[in-house]
This record gives sequence, structure tokens and C-alpha cells, in this order.
Amino acid sequence: MPRMLDHGVRPALARTVRLRWDEHAGAQMLIAPERGLLLDEVATRIVRLCDGSRTVGQIVDVLCATYDADVRAVATDLESFLTELARRGLVRL
Repeated sequence: MPRMLDHGVRPALARTVRLRWDEHAGAQMLIAPERGLLLDEVATRIVRLCDGSRTVGQIVDVLCATYDADVRAVATDLESFLTELARRGLVRL
């Protein structure tokens, strides 16, 4: 069973990663050396919240309030998303 992400963790973009608008795609992208990841609206909101000042729990709260969504569903989806970004070296957890 995968380890659950500690909701007290304060995720932040990795040191070499930047959030940039891509004119061609008309969307935000996470840009890192030698790679990029196109983001949709929700992913962009999450990445912007990952500034190192908010805990995962606080990000869950913001997303639930913004999207009027179920806490468990948001927490599960956020955990999966952040874990994948961390695996790719795009965020620090």
C-alpha cells in the first residue's frame, strides 16, 4: 500500500522549476530543464498554491472551498497529483 502524504507538508516547486504561460498551447506549463508539463486550470491552481507557505491540508481546504468538492476526494486527488509531480522532480514535498 502506498504511503499517505503527510498533510502538514508544505509543497513547493523544485528549485529549477518555473510556472510559465505558453502562448502556443494557451495554457500554463511547468518548465524544468529539458522538460515541461502542460497544466489545466485545476492543476495550475494547485501549482500556484504550492509556494512553500501552505500545508497540504490547507491546500485541500482552499480547493474544497473553491470547487465545493468532497474533502476526501480532493485530498486523494491532490495527494496523487503532488506525488507524481514529486516523482518527476517538479515539486519538493
